[in-house]
Amino acid sequence: MNANQKQKAESRFQLLRKRLVVALEILESDIKFADTEWQKDKSSQFWGRMIIRCCCAWVEGAISLLKQFALEIANYSGAELTEKDFETLTEYRTDKNGIKKPAFLPFPENIKGTFKVFKKACKMQPATKYDDSRFIDLCDTFELRNKLMHPKKHQDLEVSKKALDTADRAVNWFAENFREIIK
Repeated sequence: MNANQKQKAESRFQLLRKRLVVALEILESDIKFADTEWQKDKSSQFWGRMIIRCCCAWVEGAISLLKQFALEIANYSGAELTEKDFETLTEYRTDKNGIKKPAFLPFPENIKGTFKVFKKACKMQPATKYDDSRFIDLCDTFELRNKLMHPKKHQDLEVSKKALDTADRAVNWFAENFREIIK
């Protein structure tokens, strides 16, 4: 990559980073608002459910934007992405007949794969640690969100203080790792 290409890549990276930060600030404001309302009435299941949903929307929004960002930045960085990398980022797989089909990874693999390919696109070393109990908290929070969105019984709609504490630890783990890779 020559100096001109490097400068263009850096300019594009900074523009994309700003867009990413603004979008995530909007989603983060939803979490803060839901938490403020829940603090007023900690018995409110509505606001407990909203906190879980908002936390998950923030994480999913970040992952979605990182995928878009990685696809674009790879064009400038000269990173060579594999077919599997493209499947992770686009959530599509081409079958043996050349037909594109949706290819959604399970949540833990989606996080790991997105971080890994993003770092590859930016030519960073992959150093995210998934053995942290807060990563498990993140996975548990998404399982709870799935129950909230697709309840099988009325108990699936309940959110405990423990679940909210788990979500807080989970979002903090994600935010720490997210900030590390976009700085």
